[in-house]
Parts: sequence; C-alpha cells; structure tokens
Amino acid sequence: MILLIVLGLVGWQVYNQINLDKHPILGAQKLEQYAQKDEQTKSLYSDAIKLENDLWADPANVEKHLSTMMKWKSLGDVTGTKEFYERSNFVLMHLLDQPNGNTSLVYQNIATNYKYVGDYKMSEQYYRKAIELAPGDPDIYLLLVELYKFRMNKPKADIMAVYEEALAKIAQNNVDVVIDYAAYLYGQKEYQKSYEYYKLLVEKFPTNKGYKDRKDELDSILKNQSS
Repeated sequence: MILLIVLGLVGWQVYNQINLDKHPILGAQKLEQYAQKDEQTKSLYSDAIKLENDLWADPANVEKHLSTMMKWKSLGDVTGTKEFYERSNFVLMHLLDQPNGNTSLVYQNIATNYKYVGDYKMSEQYYRKAIELAPGDPDIYLLLVELYKFRMNKPKADIMAVYEEALAKIAQNNVDVVIDYAAYLYGQKEYQKSYEYYKLLVEKFPTNKGYKDRKDELDSILKNQSS
C-alpha cells in the first residue's frame, strides 16, 4: 500500500511537470497563493492570468510578452515576492526564442528582475548582454553602475571602468552619464577628474548654479592641494 502511494505521488509529480511544460499557464496559476495580500494584488494577479492566457494563444506576439512580463513585475513590486519576478523572467526567456524577441530591452528587463530576486551575478550578465546589443544606450550603463554600487559593492576601479566605457562608446558629452560620473567622482574624492566633468557641465549649462558652485568648490580644493 505504501509503495503504491509513493508511486502514485511520483507519477503525479511527473504528470504535473509534463503539464507545466505543455501548458505554461499552470505555472502561473500556482502563484495565486502569493497574491492574497489585498484587493489590489488579487486584481493584478487576475489581470496577469488573463494576459498569460492571451499570450499562450499567440506565443510569437512580442507586445503580449512585454505586457505580461510587466504585470508580473508589478506584482513583484507591490508584494516584494520574488516568485513574481521569476515569472516575469519566465515570460521574457520565452520571448528571447521568438522572432524579433532578442533585443536589448528584453535583456535589460531580465537583468532588472534578477536584481530584485537577489541574483546579482545573473543580473550583471544580462546587463552586459543588453550593452552588447545597444552599446549606445546610456541607461543600461547607469543601471549596471547602480548594480555595482548598491548591490554588489564593487570596488571603485570597476565602477569607474563602466562610466569610462559608457563615455567612450556613447559620447563624451552625454549629459546623463557625465552628471552621474561627476557626482560619483566627487564622492570618491577624485577631485581632478570630477572637476573636469563639472567644467563640461558648466560649459553646457552656464546658468546652472549647482554645477557652477561645485566647479568653483573643486577649483578651490585643487588649488589648496597644489599649494
């Protein structure tokens, strides 16, 4: 009798896994237990299930993939439950195999989901893949910098290398990267390099008092250091 029960349980697990592989919506339905926080999460979960049903009826549709993954990510944001971010990545991984699905945006979203799950090495890898596909997009470099600074505690040299790579591949005067890098250098007491970038910002935004004040402060620091 015990043997029959064990065999029955094993058989059910195998059958269940086969059904999850054939009918991926079953995997989504298993997440309902995490969506009982309040009416908002219940509604978001219901929307996500509807979107997934539509997606698997039209599995090559890029927009349906993106809409579905965003709904699961929203559930992750609201509940802090990693399983929803993992589900979002499940959808995105499927999208990578579709025509026109292998894009920088998809890799970027996979990386962000991995970050929220706490798998920082995988997040780093997918941000790098996103950069390979879109080396001129400053936002991806800044996301990688954020990961290095606040999640992975990378050394200063590694962080600076990402900024320098961004400026080399995009443009020396890319405003978003320059602003972020100038502030980072200032915080790291890399005053000479910080001064150079604040000087660029003042040239680009001559009426910005904050940039001018910081440049003047750095000018004073550098003169004191040299005296």
